[in-house]
Amino acid sequence: MSALFEHYRFNISPLSVADGGGFLITWPDLPGCMSDGETIEETIIHGRDAFLTYVATHKETGRNLPPPDGTACDVQQPEPNGALLTCSISDPSIVLLTQ
Repeated sequence: MSALFEHYRFNISPLSVADGGGFLITWPDLPGCMSDGETIEETIIHGRDAFLTYVATHKETGRNLPPPDGTACDVQQPEPNGALLTCSISDPSIVLLTQ
């Protein structure tokens, strides 16, 4: 199975001013895979690069990737922990809109 960015659920959370502001993207199924950006859109772009590097590193070292958990997109109001959204964009009917 080829690992596709769109198959893995990700979390985007705001970074504190002390951490430089902007947003952080992480993957619950991929420990250590993360990136950041000034805007949500930039964070997703940087996240895609981090994801591809993570996949390439696993392939080069002969390690298998954990399978995606298959959780559907869940866009919510900010959570108490600051998470803005948890999403998998594998469904072509889902469009990510941001302000």
